[in-house]
Parts: sequence; C-alpha cells; structure tokens
Amino acid sequence: MERPLLRDWEKDDEFAESSGTSAALSLPASSSSRSRTGRFRRPLTYILAFLAGSLFLSFLLHLFKSTSTAPAPAVTGAGALDGEGVKTFWEGNPRENRLRELVEDYDREREGFGVGHANLQLYRKEMVSALEDLVGTSKDSAVDELEPTKPVDPLLLTLLCHLDVSCADPHPIPHELFATAKVVDPLPAELVTWQAQNPDHALRLFNNAEVASWISSRFPNSTIPSTFENLPMPILKYDLFRLLVLLTRGGTYTDADTTALRPIFEWGHDAIDLTDPILFLSSADKAAPPPALIVGVEWSGHTELNPLNPLYTRSVGIVQWTFGASQGHPVILDATRRVIENSRKVAEGDYPGEEGDEGRLHFDPEAARAVLEWSGPAILSDSVARYLRTRWGVSLTSLARFDHPIRIGDVILLPIAALQAQDSYLRKALDWALGRNFNPLTKSQDLVMHEHAASWWSQKPKKHEDAAATKETVVVARERY
Repeated sequence: MERPLLRDWEKDDEFAESSGTSAALSLPASSSSRSRTGRFRRPLTYILAFLAGSLFLSFLLHLFKSTSTAPAPAVTGAGALDGEGVKTFWEGNPRENRLRELVEDYDREREGFGVGHANLQLYRKEMVSALEDLVGTSKDSAVDELEPTKPVDPLLLTLLCHLDVSCADPHPIPHELFATAKVVDPLPAELVTWQAQNPDHALRLFNNAEVASWISSRFPNSTIPSTFENLPMPILKYDLFRLLVLLTRGGTYTDADTTALRPIFEWGHDAIDLTDPILFLSSADKAAPPPALIVGVEWSGHTELNPLNPLYTRSVGIVQWTFGASQGHPVILDATRRVIENSRKVAEGDYPGEEGDEGRLHFDPEAARAVLEWSGPAILSDSVARYLRTRWGVSLTSLARFDHPIRIGDVILLPIAALQAQDSYLRKALDWALGRNFNPLTKSQDLVMHEHAASWWSQKPKKHEDAAATKETVVVARERY
C-alpha cells in the first residue's frame, strides 16, 4: 500500500521521532513560526475574548449606574417638582430628552442676546408670571374696543401650547393687519398696497388717541395704562402698542411707511425646515401647521461689535417695523415684559445699577437713539433669540446668514433682504457691500419695502426729575445681561 504524501512539517516531525532530535532544529524559520503560532493561537483567542467581554460588561455597568443615579435636569416637562417648584423631565419623553441635549452647549457669554439661560421650564414659569402681571388683575373687566361684545381671551392656554413640546398645533397668525399713523384719513398710500396684496386681511389703523383708548380699555386695573402714559417719547408708546396688540389679538404689524410687494400667505412658503427631527411638528400623515411667528433679519455681522452696524451692538438684529405673531406667543410676551421693565427702571431712576447686577438697565436712557434698546429692535431680537434657543435648541446667530427663509418649529425666519427690499439692483449691490443682502442678483425674496422715515430719531426723552435728583450722571452700561 502506497504511503500518502506528507507535508513538509509532518515529515520533519516523523524524522524527529525516529532520530530523537528536535524537528525545530532542522525546520526553516518560517515553518518554525507557523508551528509556534499554531500551538498558541487558540489560548490567545480565549484570553482576548475574555478581556473584551470583561470590558463590555464594565461599560454596561457604568452606563446603568450613571443613568440611574444622575439627576434629571430641570429644563422642561411635567414630572415631579424640585425644591424650587420647578418641574423636571418626563422620563422617557424623547422630545424632552432631545431638547436637553440641544441646549447642553449653551454659553450665555458667547451667544448673548439677553437669553440668560436655556431652561424651558424656567422660561415657561417666567412667561406665565409675566402674563399674570400684565393682565391677571384686569382680564375680567377688560374690553377690546375692536370687538366690544366678545369676551377677552385670557391668553394662558395659547401661551402654554407654544411652550409645550407635545403641542403640535399652535395657533396660526390671524388675518389682521395693524398699523399706526398720525393721520388715518385718507389712508396712507403705502398701506393701500397692503390691502391690495392681502384682501383677506382686515386693516386696523390707529391714530394717537385710538392707541391710548384701546390700551386703557383693554388693560383696566393694570399698570399698563399708566406706564404707557408716562413714557417720555411717542415712539416708545407706539413700540409698546404694537407688542400689546399682537400679544392679545395676534396678527401682523407693519409701519405706515412700508410697501407690501407680496401677499403675506407667500411669506416663507418656500422655507427650508431645519427643525430637529425629534422636535418636528409634522408627521408622515400630517403636514406642519402654519407658522405662529414670522420675523425677518435686519442685520447680521461676524462680531457683536460690528463697526458697520449703525443701529445696535448685536451679531444679529431682527426687523421690528414688520412682523407677525399668533395670539399669546411667548416672543411677544417676553418683548412686552422687557419694555415695561425697562420703563419702570427708568422712571424709578434704577440705572445703571450695581456692578454684577444682572437686572440692571444696560443702556443710557438719555443717550441718542436709546429707543433701540429701550423698546425697539434690540428688545425683539433678544426675545426671538431666547425663544429659539430655549424652545427649539437653536442659536439665532447660526441662522442669520441664509439667503432664503428658514423654519424652526413654529417660527419662520425671513432672510436679511426680505423686509427691506430695494427698488434697484444698484441699491441691492450697496446693501450687499454693507452686509445687508447676501444675494443681490435676485428679487425672489423681496417682500416688503421700507421707506425708513425714522421720524423718531429727532425725539428726545423727557427728563425724569426724580431720577435726576438722585443721579447726577448716567453711566452707560453696555454689557448686556
């Protein structure tokens, strides 16, 4: 019987057994290595598998320990109350947990805008308290002169819906237009364009007397009428009115020197939705609801102290001459609260405050154009930035340089040129050079043209005798809280 062929290493083993010598002495180096590897491969595999399994089990134990013992941050939700009466997370709510992740990187010093914090539950608590302070004592006897027979809406339910991560159907913006003018008859030519572009909207034009009358009847037994009456400049009164009327009724406000180029229903219709997928308001079988806030970018700079910015020192500014909001929207409530608080501090001489006091007045009320910080676009910019960061986990600065509309949750953010359109490409090019237009070769995003009459620039605040008696000078506190 013929003997089967033996592989080289088998021949060497056989020779070693017969000769009593070690086969390894006669093997080539490569064959010797293969032999040693074959002997040690299996034990080494067992050792590596054991170490990997031990590491994996240790990781699982560490993960279980950290998730079971770490306290739940008080950002939002309806869980148990903590020591300060602030509700913590609903455990297992994916939207609540996702929002917590999105705001973890918030840095108040870097982002500014007077946000203060990005805690949704604290924000909601502040807004409910602000609403009670504004209308809580007068809602039962309040009368809206635009609809005298209709009961006044308490606004609380609409406010809470906007601040609830589970509320997927916030109130839309009503089809009402609001404007103010010294002369309301005949109708200013610019406002005629708004009627032509928006025939389904009711135009409500107020003169000075009608503004004061509406406020006093809508907020009886409240400090709002007296605050309004004591404001030292007419523009401050107009600024407060536009916020109050949108807060209580909802709609779109525009200055009387603006021209409508497109109907409101087209604003943001081509917006790119950048809402976090987990926080998204729509679903596979339901489209996103109409927006509850429409605002536009007025200014965007690379730094907060932009030397080309002629208005105010923020990296992004929001247009205040035209904007729309649903009834009870937190942005409008927050802006209203800030205006009233600023007015109280000025009236009481409570400025600039002690160093380190976050509640101090951060502007000089007697300086030129102080209205920008007192009641103007700076106030609205801060309120929009706070809402986007706290409710949707997004920084306003990250959205400001798009050349097309962006949607975040219930907010439509219009690009920088949309609400300050120019009538010629030459002027568009100039805006581009100044950083006020990122796409000067198109008019596709032109929605509103503003004449920038700026009659308020010549207005100066009245002297507050009480404040002057206690403060000889006013120190400009430029650092924002």
